[in-house]
Amino acid sequence: MRLRFGVLVIACFSFTALAQTARPEGNRPLPTPRGFNGTAHELNLTDQQKSEVEALLKVEREQRQAIRNNSSLTPEQKRDQLRQLRRSTHDQVLAVLTPEQQQRFQQRHEHVSGIGPLAPLDLTPEQKLKIGPILQADRQQTRAVLSDSSLTPQQKRAKLQDIRSTTNSQIQTVLSPTQRQRLQQFKQHSFNPPSG
Repeated sequence: MRLRFGVLVIACFSFTALAQTARPEGNRPLPTPRGFNGTAHELNLTDQQKSEVEALLKVEREQRQAIRNNSSLTPEQKRDQLRQLRRSTHDQVLAVLTPEQQQRFQQRHEHVSGIGPLAPLDLTPEQKLKIGPILQADRQQTRAVLSDSSLTPQQKRAKLQDIRSTTNSQIQTVLSPTQRQRLQQFKQHSFNPPSG
């Protein structure tokens, strides 16, 4: 299973807030602000914080584009530099936030990215509680491998593949037969898109 870890800041600032509040009249849900505005609203950012975060994200986008366009870098070097850029931006964004906002930001990221690829499976709360630690261990192990400078890119790929295989096996034990079948169909469709 191909789990995506990264783009922490961008993911958190680009996903729609999932919670909706009820409108007093008619009991219709109010639309939740989307993207950066949704996150800024949810974190209750001040105007100054919004300006600072927007400036950080603008610089990050420019640097990301420069890395992607740098033809002198190998794909692995680009991935490493992009990963470092994401971490740096994430740390800078956290520095702008109050401790309470930092906590909400981290919780939002965990909610957005933690179960993300499994969201279409309609997991029960119990399944989410079981899968959360599995994904957290996967992320920790992945970070350890990626930051291990003693490993060659090929060794890193092999270790990451082992981690994902183990994670997949553990998740499979939590899923119902129907969910396992839907996950398999999703993976086949994701990795083998129809040719047009």
